[in-house]
Amino acid sequence: MVTVEPAVVELCGGLVVPVAALEFVLALEQRGLRIRLCGDTDVLIGPPHLLTDQDRAEVRRWKPQVRALVAYALDVAEHGLPNGRTTQQPGRG
Repeated sequence: MVTVEPAVVELCGGLVVPVAALEFVLALEQRGLRIRLCGDTDVLIGPPHLLTDQDRAEVRRWKPQVRALVAYALDVAEHGLPNGRTTQQPGRG
């Protein structure tokens, strides 16, 4: 039996998350959902009427990774990317 490891991505600063978790968070944001940390273990995603049952299942599946990605984004927004990198893409000013 062959075991296939899920694809992962390493973000600047060393955060490693499954590609599927990153894609899920990006898809939520693209649909206009806002994701916030709540306490030490929860996330708030809203507006709630935009969440599907599948979304809720994915949130339960990827909750630690969703929290890590939100915390990472907040840190980048406050302190910038590690090693003085910028979020601007080459050729875009």
